[in-house]
Amino acid sequence: MATSRKPEPLLHDIILEVKRRTIRIELPRTSSYTRIDIAEALSKCCILENIEALGTVKYNNIWELTMKTSQAADRLMQHGTITVKDVAGRMSSMDATRLKLRIHWAPHWLPSRAVEAVLKRELPGGAVLEGQGVEKSTIKGLGHVATLVRFAIVRYAGNPAYLPHLLKIQVEREEMELLVTVQGRKPVCLRCRHVGHIRSHCDTPYCVGCRGYGHEKETCRNHFAAALAGNQERGAPQVPDDVEMETAAETVQVATPPPPPAAIPVAKQVQWRLQVSSRTTAQQRQQWRLQVSSRTTALHWTEVIRSCLSWTAAWTRIARSGRKCPPKRN
Repeated sequence: MATSRKPEPLLHDIILEVKRRTIRIELPRTSSYTRIDIAEALSKCCILENIEALGTVKYNNIWELTMKTSQAADRLMQHGTITVKDVAGRMSSMDATRLKLRIHWAPHWLPSRAVEAVLKRELPGGAVLEGQGVEKSTIKGLGHVATLVRFAIVRYAGNPAYLPHLLKIQVEREEMELLVTVQGRKPVCLRCRHVGHIRSHCDTPYCVGCRGYGHEKETCRNHFAAALAGNQERGAPQVPDDVEMETAAETVQVATPPPPPAAIPVAKQVQWRLQVSSRTTAQQRQQWRLQVSSRTTALHWTEVIRSCLSWTAAWTRIARSGRKCPPKRN
């Protein structure tokens, strides 16, 4: 009777199994590091007998550490950072399904359970939060000082693009926003909130009419509705659907009165506005007030320019004729 042979594991499965137990350590390039320095730092975080392999990769500040079991690797990853020669280094897992989320702008007084609660609420389906902690400073001599950057170890087999970029959290009636970054994932722009670039490289057009991004005022279809509403959040992108834009366009078309004459004096404009306010709606008054203020500003600057030009011409004629300057008027 022939005995069934156990199938040999595939090369891909072997690589994945070893990567689950491998941790990468990234240190600053301020100094050189030896195997003894790394071993002394690891002795404070784990049992040295659980280490299977340890060595540097191409550069002296990048080391790879392989543990004998995945449980030992998980316990070591809970520390988040490792201090070598008074310098803090960052640890990241080589497992593709285990991601390290860096959470920025987190005050030191913010409790960890509040961050854990918002992470469990915002993480996509299938993501499991394995642990979290606080990163230490990478400045020499300040390796014991905590920073305002938290980290969270998440096991997620999906696309990292589905992980949140920003977390909104409220503690003691104070609302704050936390930035989440993942190594290898495209960043989010803090200006236009689009993914793929950062704020310093943002060239997304801004509309001063609706205070949104993605278009300019000349091509905006809803800045009149935003001006009438008066309660839009400044800087927030306005992206209404087609039904809302059509309704706003119809409302503006009905409420827009015939424009007032451009040559009407300021006093007459004030009297005219008082007379009109008694028989118009709030939206019509707001729209007419905008039109009147813009025309008043244009007329004011026109008079100023004309006055400057007339005085310049008068002084030029006086200088050419050689007469004395006229006395100043009180």
